[in-house]
Amino acid sequence: MNPEDLPPCSTVREFQERYGVCRASVYNWAKRQGLKLTKIGPQATRILKEDEEEWLARRREAAPHRVSLLQRRAVA
Repeated sequence: MNPEDLPPCSTVREFQERYGVCRASVYNWAKRQGLKLTKIGPQATRILKEDEEEWLARRREAAPHRVSLLQRRAVA
């Protein structure tokens, strides 16, 4: 998949900075909590905006207090 062909997305670094977490947390969320990562090359991974929103919605249902903390970090 070409980066130019992608819908709105974030790099792993952008995502981790938005939520104030380390890289390992992002990959843990992908492994354990269903955050979908999209590979666009041998070393390039992106998180589609749509997948991020779906993941946040699932987290909101499971633990609303934790999502509000993540959203506050993302706004700051």
